[in-house]
Amino acid sequence: MDFSLLDFYRQSPDWIKGAVILGVPVFSLGLLWVLLWYRVEITRIDRVWPKRPEPKPLRERYPRPGAPGEEGGEEAP
Repeated sequence: MDFSLLDFYRQSPDWIKGAVILGVPVFSLGLLWVLLWYRVEITRIDRVWPKRPEPKPLRERYPRPGAPGEEGGEEAP
């Protein structure tokens, strides 16, 4: 019993053939529309709520005490 998808397609009714032929482009256009809509919404949201500035690195926020004689270090006796 040899059966392939092409045989199934040939034996199917016309409305199924139409659905198969139109399904891929309609899905692709729908996906493209959603991606473009998302891109527009993200740029709109960025204009309303700008991004917060990046925090300073930990080394600048919490400096380590340096060696004696250096800035932030203890004085040598």
